Amino acid sequence: MRGYQVSLAVPAYAEPETCGAAHTLIDETLADCTARGDRFFDAHLLTARGVIKRLGRIDDLGEADFKSAIDLARGQSALYFELRATIELAKLWQDQAKASEARAILAPVYGSFTEGLSTAHLEEAKALLDELGA
Repeated sequence: MRGYQVSLAVPAYAEPETCGAAHTLIDETLADCTARGDRFFDAHLLTARGVIKRLGRIDDLGEADFKSAIDLARGQSALYFELRATIELAKLWQDQAKASEARAILAPVYGSFTEGLSTAHLEEAKALLDELGA
């Protein structure tokens, strides 16, 4: 349950001045979840840590965390968590002027959804794809 609780709390830390505390909280939670064998929210936590790194301008700005989250979510067949991580990686690449790479990674994940297209995260993915162009 701790992974879920922390995943809900992380947005409260999404400010540059609290990135260090958020990074520590996520690292501790990932270690705890791994020790207990509770890996369900790991992809979500990795995505959150990537966002924190991007906001705090830490390390690789979260790219490795986003990629790990995508791989983990795919392995768990957790399409929603894969979408969240892919959106964040696409945003990072968009900021780095890698629009074609961003679109190439996001389009197939977005295309995997056949319903719920009016949900906030799918609308965000569609808007980002529109920004990235054809």
